[in-house]
Amino acid sequence: MTQAFTSKSVNTVSKVNFDVSVGATVTSDVHLAPVPDEVVRILPQYRGYRYVVVRDEIVIVEPRTKRVVEVISKSGTPHRSSASLSLSTEQRRKLKSSVETTGSTRSSSTRIELRQGETLPQDVTLIEVPDTIVTEIPELRTYRYVVIGDEIAIVQPDTRRVIEIIE
Repeated sequence: MTQAFTSKSVNTVSKVNFDVSVGATVTSDVHLAPVPDEVVRILPQYRGYRYVVVRDEIVIVEPRTKRVVEVISKSGTPHRSSASLSLSTEQRRKLKSSVETTGSTRSSSTRIELRQGETLPQDVTLIEVPDTIVTEIPELRTYRYVVIGDEIAIVQPDTRRVIEIIE
């Protein structure tokens, strides 16, 4: 997959005026190219997204907001903000409001105590973050969530690890 991004060195830069990390805003002087069709076939969620290669990292950008949604090293390793997500108070409020409005199913599993860093059991159903929220908070695109009691846990779906808890 990374070869599709780097086979054309057309969109590679060595210096940028923004932090190369999930959630950062790309400056207007950076040329963003469409995510290659070969990549969209593998990862259809990136249809319509743009990218730039900065040094050894592929930076995926949500075109409307110009926010970085994923950073992947040329070796193919994602640099998601897996240790923690830095959501503002307003972003947390919007997510909580959206989840409450959509009436998302609360997990019937009462034996789980949510803690950041915990791995959720396989029987806990993870819910996709609504598109309306992903549009406003693009860094949530690659995550899922679960509602247990009055808490919302943002979860990394591949590891099922709780990244952040919203009360």
